[in-house]
Amino acid sequence: MLGAFLLPAFSFSAVSPPTDLPLPDNKAELKSYIQSTVSGRWISGCFGMVRNSGKRFHEGWDIRASKRAGQGKVSDRVYSVYGGKVVHVARENNGSYGKYVVIEHQNSNICFYSLYAHLNEIFSEINTGVSVSSGTPIGIMGNTSSVYQIKPGFEHLHFEVGLQLGELSFSRWYEKSFPPHDKNLHASWNGLNLAGTDPEDFFREAKNKHSDFFLRVLDNTPTAFSVTVPVSRVPEIVKKSPGLLLKAEKNLNPIGWKILFSWSGLPKKFIPVFDLKDFDSVKVENVSEKYIHKSVSRGMIVYKNGVYGIGKNLANTLEIIFGVSF
Repeated sequence: MLGAFLLPAFSFSAVSPPTDLPLPDNKAELKSYIQSTVSGRWISGCFGMVRNSGKRFHEGWDIRASKRAGQGKVSDRVYSVYGGKVVHVARENNGSYGKYVVIEHQNSNICFYSLYAHLNEIFSEINTGVSVSSGTPIGIMGNTSSVYQIKPGFEHLHFEVGLQLGELSFSRWYEKSFPPHDKNLHASWNGLNLAGTDPEDFFREAKNKHSDFFLRVLDNTPTAFSVTVPVSRVPEIVKKSPGLLLKAEKNLNPIGWKILFSWSGLPKKFIPVFDLKDFDSVKVENVSEKYIHKSVSRGMIVYKNGVYGIGKNLANTLEIIFGVSF
């Protein structure tokens, strides 16, 4: 993945770097751009199965600090990478993301999000419903999290970009999956409801200035497997982002859906199914041999007795998307 990484120096206006550091233009610069975990392995701050010896998934980039003020306090500003609307502001340090901001964007008839976490400060003018442009200051980088301890010297911005899986369907799933005392403090912008894509791919496509760059991000993300689901309802994610349909459909009255997934669980494309033949159960199909190990490690698929099935994380993803159990 990283061997193909190549970005020109920042020279495009539509998308802004998320911090004071310029975007890297080669692998060596990426290495110095990313903040490692205490393991010291810089790859641990990248996207993918990069933690706990490849057993734990990281859904974004951890971007290192570059500026420090008095007493070594980090002073890097954090910026919106693209124009959009602020949809969530968490000013309290009460989750793994700590203090964080989510911005929703529109491109290619698709709603996607960008997320900025572990902030030490969120600027007072950043509030839910506020419109921002590319490069709008959001806050100050930091090390907030009520779940993980981010030690001094390891402050960073956790940056994510991707798709929200559901809204009402997520609330129902959360209420069913967690005890009453475990409140959902972040509504539909809870990290469990977010499916990220690799920021490397996002910035690469964005710099080409194509009007449909986010669609290109999804199209160029390899399909690791597909899932056919015998549920007729149109998912919230499709209603919100019709650009996720394989092609424009005038009559959306299917008997089910086929979804193309990346290895990490990003739903890339939705295909309505109208044919009744052999369509009475959920099926995992078209599994790419190249991504089997990652898909299994991520909990997306399982392999037993020569048959591919639904992993725990994929079952949760499908339940959030469709609002029914699998």
